[in-house]
Amino acid sequence: PDAPSVPMFPGAGALSNLTNSEQRTAVEIYVKSNFSAVLADIRAGGGPTLTESYRLANVPETERGVRTLQLRGDIGLYENAPGALVNAILLYGG
Repeated sequence: PDAPSVPMFPGAGALSNLTNSEQRTAVEIYVKSNFSAVLADIRAGGGPTLTESYRLANVPETERGVRTLQLRGDIGLYENAPGALVNAILLYGG
């Protein structure tokens, strides 16, 4: 048998986009406002500003260690590109 359809109310997609947009804005403002500290945390293997960046982007706690290693390995890509760092952190989130 076919699975029952899930009714969508009008505007549901717009609300989802708004939520994503608000999340992106929050991460972007936080990372760009604390850019030096976030980079320092990445180099150190973690720290409070990186943790907050992950929290805002909804990066699962179980993935944060490996994501920090990835960011650290690519630190040269982000040192002069705060927007690229924002995008990477958002990509890791949910």
